[in-house]
Amino acid sequence: MDIRRLFRPDKDKIYDKGVDALKRADFDGAAKLFAQVIRLDQGDAHAWYNLACCFESLKNYSRTAECFKRYMTLDAAGADVDLPEYVGVLEKAGHVATAQAEEIIEQYRSKVERASREARMGDIQITLEMLLKEADGLLYSDKFLRNEPVASFAKAMSAKIPLRFYAVKPLQGMDPRDAFGFATAFAASGYAVAKASLRLLGEKTYLTTLSQEVVQELTRDRAERGFPISYKEPTVRTGNPIPWRLVKRALDECIEGNLAKFLEKLTPARTVPETVRDYLVKEFVYTGYYIGLCENVRAQQ
Repeated sequence: MDIRRLFRPDKDKIYDKGVDALKRADFDGAAKLFAQVIRLDQGDAHAWYNLACCFESLKNYSRTAECFKRYMTLDAAGADVDLPEYVGVLEKAGHVATAQAEEIIEQYRSKVERASREARMGDIQITLEMLLKEADGLLYSDKFLRNEPVASFAKAMSAKIPLRFYAVKPLQGMDPRDAFGFATAFAASGYAVAKASLRLLGEKTYLTTLSQEVVQELTRDRAERGFPISYKEPTVRTGNPIPWRLVKRALDECIEGNLAKFLEKLTPARTVPETVRDYLVKEFVYTGYYIGLCENVRAQQ
């Protein structure tokens, strides 16, 4: 036994103390604690981010930029979201001029926009328009409308779908049959995006990394709103990463389109809260998409 392990500091406890210090605005104390966490684990992205926050509050922008850079190399998703903030820190530190900072941010936004409208995987290039057209073609085909996974979705959720709709006060008088119809339509559109992606990119393009992102979205929404749907995360043994931004943009288009149709068809016309988008439409669209993923994975296994 290595006796040194018995006296190894608890990284998580130190991290929590750092968070408490940060909340008290004890930035100097918090910086020392997060630096201690990093000495124990150089790969702790959150500790690097919090240390950057400490140095920024202490107006030490050069150190802020250093820590932020380390954080962004460790957390790809965070880097995706936080690049504009990082560029702002570089500007404060005098590493980039204001005009240059604005140019970097604009280039980043343009890159994100392009990635959400088109993607290339090897010799295959797919655009948002191609993906949506393929999904629409599937969605309105007779064979697809009789698809068992989509048809069985409403049946499996028979006791929960009306309750889900009735949780929104203006919808409490809705006919349960309408609730089933809308929920199934929302799920079917997400399912169609999954199948269109598979058809255009090939069946082996879905990896666990993509399914994890979908699960994270659903899990986060369930945690916030208590939606009682749960699916196991699929695994795929082989394949290539999927252009998630493009697929997510297609799902967002489905959400907005379904929301507009839903509000249009409500009889009598009702004013519903903005949360209906995330609380009802998004949840069912993503669930349908995830059903499509799971079905494909089961077929491969």
